[in-house]
Amino acid sequence: MLELLDRLKLVDLEGARALGAAGRAADGEARAAAWQQVKGAVAASGRGEALQRARDEVLRWATTWQGWAWGTYGLEGVPQGLTNADTWAAAAPAAMDAAAAQVVADLIDGGAFETLCGPWLAATEGGSAATPEAGPEGDLPG
Repeated sequence: MLELLDRLKLVDLEGARALGAAGRAADGEARAAAWQQVKGAVAASGRGEALQRARDEVLRWATTWQGWAWGTYGLEGVPQGLTNADTWAAAAPAAMDAAAAQVVADLIDGGAFETLCGPWLAATEGGSAATPEAGPEGDLPG
């Protein structure tokens, strides 16, 4: 899980576009079924806090818009990231899917894991989102 969240911070604007596109291309019914497994696994395992921490990290990434730190608003105009906010927002669901799958990787079946991590893997050029071996807290720091 930590590897995925660390790699998420390295996703640039083009990567966010690819992640959003891969997420939109995913099978909606399979995604919904996979999320049912995630929800059941979270409820049964008590990993709700780990899922919330993952959600918070993804939302922080998506709403930081990456370009904000490179300009001083008002002195240099609108930071580049603000003009691309929709790109980051569109990528967030696929990033959250992969993060959620990592939290309960040891409790969901391989098909659900692949459904949720597939867009992330496709967008990150086949990079590893880690194997389904999450710990009891989804490997997130306390």
